[in-house]
Amino acid sequence: MNKFDIQGHRGYRGLYPENTIPAFEAALKLGVTTLEMDVVITGDNKVLVSHEPFMSHEICLDPSGKEITEANEKQHNIFKMTLEEVGKYDCGSKSHPRFPLQKKMKVSKPLLSDVIRYAEQFAVENKLPVPFTILKSRAQWNGNKNFIPTILFMPMCWCRKFKQLRFPKEPPYKVLISGLCNI
Repeated sequence: MNKFDIQGHRGYRGLYPENTIPAFEAALKLGVTTLEMDVVITGDNKVLVSHEPFMSHEICLDPSGKEITEANEKQHNIFKMTLEEVGKYDCGSKSHPRFPLQKKMKVSKPLLSDVIRYAEQFAVENKLPVPFTILKSRAQWNGNKNFIPTILFMPMCWCRKFKQLRFPKEPPYKVLISGLCNI
């Protein structure tokens, strides 16, 4: 039994686009026991895995394949987009300035439910322990409602989405949701 909790921060972002299914799969192959990720809510109330509540100029290309500038990245606000709109952004083909060895691949930001289901299936198929999942909200409040639903709406939305996933309270699914709801 492993005495350490080995975490894959945003998956394996040193070699794969961060917060993507390929990055989480690579982390599992390395033997991580916990997948750490950030989540935001889309405009159509989907729980999306993303470090920022907008499309970052460092990692994403707009739907036409053009660069997003740092000056206008916050105009690409995930909370104001539908999941379909989010899926048109490429967040893996661009060279990451801090991770020069990161593989380039066309990927979009995944739904949280897809990441958890994929990780569980991958673990079972490869006879690995099902990983824990640590979630953090990347909503930026600071009096600005542009990037998040109302303070009360967000936890209710998260709880509703997790209950829809019908996770059992015991393993094989191990989801830690700090201070949001009991599932």
